Amino acid sequence: MISGAVYTTPSFTTILSGLFPFQHGVRDPRSRLHPTVGMLPEWLRAGGYHTAALVTGPPVPEPGTARGVDRRAPPRTAELPPPRVRRAP
Repeated sequence: MISGAVYTTPSFTTILSGLFPFQHGVRDPRSRLHPTVGMLPEWLRAGGYHTAALVTGPPVPEPGTARGVDRRAPPRTAELPPPRVRRAP
């Protein structure tokens, strides 16, 4: 896999829009998503789905990439079961 950018925000915007950073306009953490760019959560909502984003890390200014997301929340890692590790014989 090749990343569209070195920062997380432009890379996730590329994944959720299907466009490269030069097309969607988010090139660094301070960039804003162009209002005409469609995002996967918007398309899912239009199809009758509910969407959620589990967000980690420090809060950053919203670049518009959460459009169509019904709920944003931190992941509940305390409620996750421990990973299952298979030990080699």
